Amino acid sequence: MKQKVMVTLLMSTMIVILSACGWFGDDNGDETAMADAIIVYTNQTSGGRETRLQTLISEANLGFSVEFVELAGQNLRSRLIAEKNFPIADVVLGGGVLEHLGLKNEGVTTPFFPTWLDTVDSVH
Repeated sequence: MKQKVMVTLLMSTMIVILSACGWFGDDNGDETAMADAIIVYTNQTSGGRETRLQTLISEANLGFSVEFVELAGQNLRSRLIAEKNFPIADVVLGGGVLEHLGLKNEGVTTPFFPTWLDTVDSVH
């Protein structure tokens, strides 16, 4: 029993240490620096859709890569809640309106308004 407790404690400590490594990076205060890769959490890559999305991304020559992390419904929500204070994903693609409203109410998501938003005609 004591050995199981020690192994569990050791594993927990290792997970915390390894997780902490990703939280601190080289931050020059330059907010305009572009990421080399965008991480997208999604439930929309099955059935060959990821291949099609990667083809469109490479054709657009965006200057960065996109990494898709496939997570199904509740797993996606649980991971976003767990990463609330230290998010890994840059974008969430997919999910229903109710899921997104729940994440908004829990303070998980951050509103984003692109600079070009005012150039788009509103639909009424």
